[in-house]
Amino acid sequence: MKTTRALSHGNLADYEVMNEYHFKNSPDRPIHRSTQSLLTPTSGFNNFRGLFNWGAFLLVITTSRMALENIIKYGVVMDPTAWLRFILQTPDKYYALGLLLCCNLFIIAAWFLEYAVVRGMLHHNIAVGLGCINLFCVLIFPTVIILTHDFNPLFSSPVLMVYTVLFLKLWSYLAVNRWCRLWRKKRMRTTRAPLLAELKKRREVLESEKRTRRRSQGDSECPLHVDMASGRRDLEIENADVLATSLTTQNSDGSQSVTEVRNRRVGQIASPVKLEETVNLKDYRFELEGSKSSSGLASGNRLPVNRASMSVTDEYRTLLDMLELERHPLAPFSECIEVAFSGYVTYPNNIMLSNLYYFIFAPTLCYELNFPRTLTIRKAFLLKRLFELLFLTQLIFCLAQQWMLPTLRNSVAPISQSDFSQIVERCLKLAIPNHLIWLLFFYASFHSLFNAVGELLRFGDRFFYSDWWNAETVPAFWSKWNIPVHRFARRHIYLPLLGFGLTRPQAGIVVFFISAVLHEFLISIPLKMLHMWAFFGMLSQMPYAQLVKRLFPNGGAWGNVAVWMTLIIGQPLAMLFYFHDYYLVHYVTSETQQ
Repeated sequence: MKTTRALSHGNLADYEVMNEYHFKNSPDRPIHRSTQSLLTPTSGFNNFRGLFNWGAFLLVITTSRMALENIIKYGVVMDPTAWLRFILQTPDKYYALGLLLCCNLFIIAAWFLEYAVVRGMLHHNIAVGLGCINLFCVLIFPTVIILTHDFNPLFSSPVLMVYTVLFLKLWSYLAVNRWCRLWRKKRMRTTRAPLLAELKKRREVLESEKRTRRRSQGDSECPLHVDMASGRRDLEIENADVLATSLTTQNSDGSQSVTEVRNRRVGQIASPVKLEETVNLKDYRFELEGSKSSSGLASGNRLPVNRASMSVTDEYRTLLDMLELERHPLAPFSECIEVAFSGYVTYPNNIMLSNLYYFIFAPTLCYELNFPRTLTIRKAFLLKRLFELLFLTQLIFCLAQQWMLPTLRNSVAPISQSDFSQIVERCLKLAIPNHLIWLLFFYASFHSLFNAVGELLRFGDRFFYSDWWNAETVPAFWSKWNIPVHRFARRHIYLPLLGFGLTRPQAGIVVFFISAVLHEFLISIPLKMLHMWAFFGMLSQMPYAQLVKRLFPNGGAWGNVAVWMTLIIGQPLAMLFYFHDYYLVHYVTSETQQ
């Protein structure tokens, strides 16, 4: 005779009732239920924290073994004070300091060109041409000095990096001021009547919303809290109205639309829409060819748009660009509004040396007339970031001395002999310390250094990096790991090229080409040899991205693994080749000549 548990029920509820009855009343004390194994994909189990801890523990053991093996084989090579003694003894520090001071010449030249245009001493087109010459000199001047002097790469590399950053910043400064001039020229041709009517209509809408909000908040359970929040919001709206009146009466020469300012500073961020519906890419054409349709960018009307992709992958195109969507993550938004409205800057009032130098030192590559600002400097936060910066810098030097340099020296012979198996072994051996140093450098630069500088300058936008470690495509990684460069490339290169008529793949190729040139420039000039490893390494990212897309169209975990593979394997391989070539040129050749 069949037991109760063997009965078949067509109704799930009846089955559950009978099953529960069986567990409560059966004398055999049943313990078995219909369940799936935890590792079955349909089981719904997703807590693998213990396995992650196990993997981390194995990684620690493996890394410790390699470190112990390194110490046994080479001894204690690292010297924490070696870099300090080197800096004090070498005369190259004076060359580096002199080159850094010379940056002020190009900064003042860029400011004076804009000042001359505003004062009517120089024509707009002539100023643009001279500004481009100034940008060209920013890169040529340090290059000539480094190539004509015996400059140690440990000094020339940081100096050249500073000049490259200055080149990008002055590029943005020149472009944004040009947008403002073209926008101002166009606005001066229009009458004030539409603006006044728009302001009047907007004020009526704000008053209506204020009355509605007060009535709706009257029934709240916490009237004191609501009244305080309402008063705070009303104060912000009144500040906006005062700003509107001042801009309307005083800046009749063509200042930014007050409604656009209020919508950007006070209004809520709208839901994402398609790029074609919100941005007229032809408005970017004037940056390259001087088109008159400049209202799109110059108005500062930054609508939430979909990310303009540097690739044709659907996933990357659907990622929202934080340039338009990210709010201030540190201070309350209302406080940022107060700071913005209390010191709002319009063109040409921004043409001041203090304004330009603030941008030069700010942790961003994209110039704006009004940056988000915080109210105070958090001393504890600043001290913590400075301690991290000093500690991680020292740790990077020690790891490079103890772990990387011995491995690189032992890699010269296998590469010279074209021993493929030995090259692979050296590359894999170098991968872990190189990647560890890269991670430490990323944290020290993009988190510790940039946050420390931002805190000192009360710079509000601290979105320096995104979750690049979760990137499932190669283009997504390049857009997430270095947000300042991504914003610059998108704002000043990619979108203007789209407005110029190029397709997205073509514009993406141009962006990667410029990036490859700058990477090779930053490596070849300090090393004084042009071997193009960095250039071709960057260009290879495009076919590699297409290969990853074809193999893993949905990205996922395997797409993320492909991204990590190019980070862990690609960088050590390029480093091996550069070290090999540099060692042969500067050591083997000199010994042969002696």
